[in-house]
Amino acid sequence: MNEQEKKNRAAIRKMLRLLNKGEVEYIVVGGTCARVLGLDHPVNDLDIVYRRSYENCRRLAETLRPLNPYPRGLALGQKVPWNTSVIRDGYSFLIQTDLCEMDLIAQLSGNLTYQKIKKQTFAGKVFGVPCRCLHIDQMIYHIELSGRPKDLRLAARLAKLRDTQSSRPEKS
Repeated sequence: MNEQEKKNRAAIRKMLRLLNKGEVEYIVVGGTCARVLGLDHPVNDLDIVYRRSYENCRRLAETLRPLNPYPRGLALGQKVPWNTSVIRDGYSFLIQTDLCEMDLIAQLSGNLTYQKIKKQTFAGKVFGVPCRCLHIDQMIYHIELSGRPKDLRLAARLAKLRDTQSSRPEKS
């Protein structure tokens, strides 16, 4: 593991602890989830699907505000509102914070909201921090719906991992 990967892991660990402390309802998806599922995949950012209730969006805004969230790709120095309404009314935010890059997702491809996928998650640990992660089949389904070439390669790797894991004999 290189130094950048170590820094990314430490930053994501801190971010997850802050989200948990702020009682934000979220599900880990994307590359970080792929890592938890057992795939050797670099972790560059934290992708989460958040519950879109007013209270949860308020908690998310309050948790991230001290970390100076700013849209990735937007020229620095522009005024960007960061509040409950913006988060609740949006669908996807690609942001940079003082800790790490994040993708805040209200709805995955296929109209999959937090409420719709919550039952298709498991309690896992991301770099030692407890959180909910998307099951492998649901990850593959979502990624395939997105249709992005780099994501389709990830879906193929996850499917191969799933097939390898399911073909192992059960331990008695």
